[in-house]
Amino acid sequence: MAAQVRPVPGEALRQNARLAANLSPTAKSKVQAVAVSLAVAIKQQPAMTAAQLQTRARAAAIQSFPDLGGMDADAVVFLVLMQCVQDQQADLNRAMNAMQQNAAAKQAVRSEQAKSTQQASDVSEMQSMQLQMLMDQRSKLLETMSNVMKTASDAQSSMIANLK
Repeated sequence: MAAQVRPVPGEALRQNARLAANLSPTAKSKVQAVAVSLAVAIKQQPAMTAAQLQTRARAAAIQSFPDLGGMDADAVVFLVLMQCVQDQQADLNRAMNAMQQNAAAKQAVRSEQAKSTQQASDVSEMQSMQLQMLMDQRSKLLETMSNVMKTASDAQSSMIANLK
């Protein structure tokens, strides 16, 4: 199951480290709050597309940081999405650990009672579905974060081309 988890691109990790290093504690807490609210929205609307997610992230970031615009707003949106990805990764790790513990418990139950095995199997199926949902949400976040990075890169390229 772990082989199916798409890694966070190295460039995204480096960009996040550069941007986060410049944030004040107040800004960091605002980014965290926006990321939490975005994560709640994702869980409430699992069918949300990457474009809808990006729009929602931008609106929430601008609401929390109203004086920002342009590339600064893109940077905050990126930080929010990256925070969501990191939070999703932690949730995914917890779900995978719970699933592994359940598998171990299920194996112990199998050796003791056949009836309890069915109950453990039902729990395992629910955990598998939850794990798949978390992986899908994380994938959307990564796609959205990648789109934000591409938009920012295209804007920088355009600005440089206009300077020539």
